[in-house]
Amino acid sequence: MSTTSSRYNHAKFQEIRKPPVVKINNDSGEKVSIKINNVDYEVPKEATIMEAAAINDINISRLCYMPRLPPSGHCRACVVEVEGIDDLPCSCATQVYEGMNIQTNTPKVRRAAAAALHKIQSSQRHAAESVNTANSEFERVLLNQDLSCVDHNDAIQIDSAKCINCSRCVRSCSAIQNLGILKMTEIQDNIGPRSVVTVNNPDLYLSESSCIACGQCTTVCPTAAITEVDDIERFYAARAAGKVCVVQTAPSVRVCVGEEAGMEAGLVTTGQMVSALRQLGFTYCFDTNYSADLTIMEEGTELIQRVTENILEPTPDARPLPMFTSCCPAWVNYVEKYRPDLIPNLSSCKSPMSMLSAILKTHFAEKLGKKPEDIYVVAIMPCTAKKQECIREQLGRDGYLDTDLVLTTREMGKMIRDNNIDFKNLPEENFDEAFAESSGAGAIFGASGGVMEAALRTAYEVLTQDKLEKVEFDAVRGFHGVREVTIPVPIKHNGQTINAEVCVAICGGIKAAQELVKGNISKYHFIEVMACPSGCISGGGQSLAQDADVYEKRRSAIYRIDDDLSAVRRSHENVTLMKLYKDWLGEPNGHKAHHLLHTHYHDHTAECKDRVKIEIDDSDVSDGFLLVYATQTGNTRDLATAMARKLACGAKVDLKAADDIHAMEMKKYRNIVLGTCTFGMGEIPAMGKAFFSQLKDLPEGFLEGHNVAIFGIGSTAYGGQFNKAGKDFEDAFVKTGCTFVVDRCIADEKIGYDTFINPWTDQLMEKFGIEEAVPVAPPEPRYRITVGLEQGVHGPPAGYTYVKMTKNERITPDDYDVDVRLVSFSLKDGEDYNTGLNYQSSYHLAIHPANPRDWVKDFMTKCYPTLDPEMIIVVTPVGSNPVIPGLDKGISITELFTRYLDIYDLAKRDFFKALAPFAKSASTRRRLLHLGSKEGAEELAELKKNSGYTYADAITEFADARPPLAWLVDVIPQIKPRLYSIASSNKYTCEGETKLDLELVFGVVTYETKSGKTCFGRTGAYIADVDPTKEDVWVPVTIHESPYTPPELERPVICLSVGTGIAPNRSVIQDRSAEVAKHGIDNVAKVLLYHGCRYSKKDHVCADFLKKCEDEGFLIAHYAFSRDDPSRRVYLPDVIKENADDCFKFLYQEKAKVVYCGGTRMVPGIVNAFKEVIMDKGGLSEAEAQKWLDDYSAEEENWVFESF
Repeated sequence: MSTTSSRYNHAKFQEIRKPPVVKINNDSGEKVSIKINNVDYEVPKEATIMEAAAINDINISRLCYMPRLPPSGHCRACVVEVEGIDDLPCSCATQVYEGMNIQTNTPKVRRAAAAALHKIQSSQRHAAESVNTANSEFERVLLNQDLSCVDHNDAIQIDSAKCINCSRCVRSCSAIQNLGILKMTEIQDNIGPRSVVTVNNPDLYLSESSCIACGQCTTVCPTAAITEVDDIERFYAARAAGKVCVVQTAPSVRVCVGEEAGMEAGLVTTGQMVSALRQLGFTYCFDTNYSADLTIMEEGTELIQRVTENILEPTPDARPLPMFTSCCPAWVNYVEKYRPDLIPNLSSCKSPMSMLSAILKTHFAEKLGKKPEDIYVVAIMPCTAKKQECIREQLGRDGYLDTDLVLTTREMGKMIRDNNIDFKNLPEENFDEAFAESSGAGAIFGASGGVMEAALRTAYEVLTQDKLEKVEFDAVRGFHGVREVTIPVPIKHNGQTINAEVCVAICGGIKAAQELVKGNISKYHFIEVMACPSGCISGGGQSLAQDADVYEKRRSAIYRIDDDLSAVRRSHENVTLMKLYKDWLGEPNGHKAHHLLHTHYHDHTAECKDRVKIEIDDSDVSDGFLLVYATQTGNTRDLATAMARKLACGAKVDLKAADDIHAMEMKKYRNIVLGTCTFGMGEIPAMGKAFFSQLKDLPEGFLEGHNVAIFGIGSTAYGGQFNKAGKDFEDAFVKTGCTFVVDRCIADEKIGYDTFINPWTDQLMEKFGIEEAVPVAPPEPRYRITVGLEQGVHGPPAGYTYVKMTKNERITPDDYDVDVRLVSFSLKDGEDYNTGLNYQSSYHLAIHPANPRDWVKDFMTKCYPTLDPEMIIVVTPVGSNPVIPGLDKGISITELFTRYLDIYDLAKRDFFKALAPFAKSASTRRRLLHLGSKEGAEELAELKKNSGYTYADAITEFADARPPLAWLVDVIPQIKPRLYSIASSNKYTCEGETKLDLELVFGVVTYETKSGKTCFGRTGAYIADVDPTKEDVWVPVTIHESPYTPPELERPVICLSVGTGIAPNRSVIQDRSAEVAKHGIDNVAKVLLYHGCRYSKKDHVCADFLKKCEDEGFLIAHYAFSRDDPSRRVYLPDVIKENADDCFKFLYQEKAKVVYCGGTRMVPGIVNAFKEVIMDKGGLSEAEAQKWLDDYSAEEENWVFESF
């Protein structure tokens, strides 16, 4: 970002004491050339890094160092980075050498130095109780050393010390914005080894990354580890200095700031907001809505000019179409950092904030008789990126900036609270008159589509020279995603009427914009982009909210303001604005207006150091393998890990998670293997989305001469979406010019992944001449286990949150063979307990289960009787092997088998081969090698089918091949989460109270093998084992969004389900029940439910609730109880055809959204029943009915089948 001078300097994080005065011992007079922080120095050959830095007035933190004493390097506060050395050497004990390249203040160095001092501080805390250390050298070091490791880019700051590893910010950046700037990084600090949020390259500052400062990460952080940069004190300082403090407020702030004062979302609090700002010390208060109208005049004129230059009167130097809006600074950042080729398409107009600031520093200052520098302009904005916008050098003149300071809505809320202002009861005040008038067009800037609609209102009337009868362009309104609209415009030009069509697009969110600009955009004339998914109402600086409907409430408030300004709905009807043009500015886009109100942009791609730039020749390419995996629950990771072990028998293998590598880095490897699962309705896992986006952006032919193999896992239960992610990756690789050495592996969960993966891996190894080694001796352990001194503090697994179980109720009869549970979890209970989790109808809950403790006790008694179950151990990696999160802290052996190792998973073939070297007898060794071989695969499969053969079973059976714990933690997979459809709605009220609990309805899976052994599903066994009425039960969970989005209120829904597939439909129906209570039954479309189970009295588990909804009148329900009538089995297709009138009305006539959750084998019958109904009631032929269904179901918004 090009600025006049950054308000902050990373040097503030260095220790502020002067460097030590040093004397080089045995100085021979010889010099060597070194670099310190990219600056060349000549220093004595005998100097240490510390001494070389000190004689050049560069300070390095230190504690144990003393010039008169030999160095020890014991405190490790003085570490530095040296090019070519992996570890961080102590500067006090490392001698310089010719060409040494040293960095003293990188993020990696700061974290390590802070961790070292934290550790010392923790060990010395007891001294403070008995000794006054206030003036000690150590205390002075601590005072001068920033231990929080705060990083920032002038808009957003990261304080890793506050990070709790919830990964919300990472998921927001990757899944919502598709940028992947952030990642969870393993660090060592005073707490111990843990994961904290950093830039995707943790060795870089946030300001060196490709971050666009949209701030969506700040809206989800529960601990303030990521926030906007706090600028409040700068305003107080300006006020104290006697500056004329002037404030402007963005359109969306007035519908959000009330939430900061505890008011309901969606209230318009303009009057109270102005009153509060005056109490805070602002002399003048102005409305940015005024300059939103000004922006439309300038931007609309520019659009008309571009249309004229390109279409009506073509000129060779025409500015290109489509024209993009430029009022969103995060979008401008994106163009400058990612797509500089689009810079000519950006409107040259400044944002409304910057336009008004320019007017205030010139025209308004002149009226007051003040110098521009005496006017202190503060902007209250919904946006963190505005903090970067205001310091752009091109947004000012004569040595000053137009906007002195940007504060977010949240910062204004903090100021209101800090100054004890009773916001709710403030008298309403008006903006100052000079710039108070605004139109409804200016007001709607705060919502996605608002800028487009405001521009169209003016541009249409100018081009057609006719007045719009209806100013609302409803088609451009909405939330996230791309909305495309073609508008007939009869253009009046040179006395003729040209019947033209203007094609526009609206992108809600940077992710939508990315997808749009990757394609052909030449058909568009005008494109609005807001980086935040719902526009400014969901901006990165807005109030934090758990309310799922908060954006809809804010948007409705914005449009109410537009409706209330019924007399002035168009920007060109703003009388005071027109007077400003007439008296001072001149024509829109005229000379003076262009000088003050327009700007230019720069290519900033070179400043993004996290954007991989690879320039290598063939001699630099590794002949080994890069194995990249994208996993959602851990299955792909486990398969990739096992595959890496096999490939390592004949080649070097680097195993990388997809969120830990940039796609361009594949250029370094001759051979690339990529593994992915498919999540939800054909989605790529969240951790792989950024990598996938990078892959698609690679230039054509980038991987020519490189070999690629892809394996994908999924379930055929998802029909056409089966293994879609693998196919998408394969399609993206095609453009790179790579060679696919084997066909893509398509592994089906229903049959068993190993059935597909093992022979595919064998084929891959054969292709490269790699023979899997037969193990002779136990391998060197990749992990070391030591006895710990104390139990570590164990939070939930990475990305998970502990929630309290409040109910675990069996809702089928005790004598019925199917155990179905209604399980509730409390997400919030007053101020003392708030998980920060929120969900919507159709979302999934991932539960991270544990092994039942009595099972673990039995296993340890049989297999490891000499080990103390309560012994504390610590698992540390050997060499460069990755840390196993959770096991790097003190943990009991019981907890190791209960919470981490999935010893009750079905044993894989590779396990037996790896176990063989531990066998003490030749017969056991032969048996293990056989079960681990291709020849023994069929026998092993039969063994698992007959007895559910697990890792625990194998370790128990082969007593003379019992492996050590260090081997088990490496080879046995970790317990993986299980996903469940949420069965409740966060909007639903029960007896007038909004439900705060999240509910699941699911069956406890049990089955009997051929040998008579009873086996349990992992989570079912875990849940069935606990009782929240007898003890507090805390379960690690996380919430996953669903690709399925509930339809609009006015659209009917057909819900179909079988058995516990009722869960997501219960959520949808509760959601609709809440809307009926809120809006009235006449304003909410109905739901048609077809549900099947065995018995009406045994497993019809939601009967009472569904009956209540039928009585309310918005639910029509038909049931198929397959076992009630012994003489006739009734299934869903039967009741669809028996109630054909309802089906035909909802499906064919009203175009309802169809949602199914249940077994795969039911799907063909349901679809065929739909076809028969359409043929019978609609008079269509079979071919016509089939085509209608094919076309209808092809649209994801119409048809969601989640089967299993």
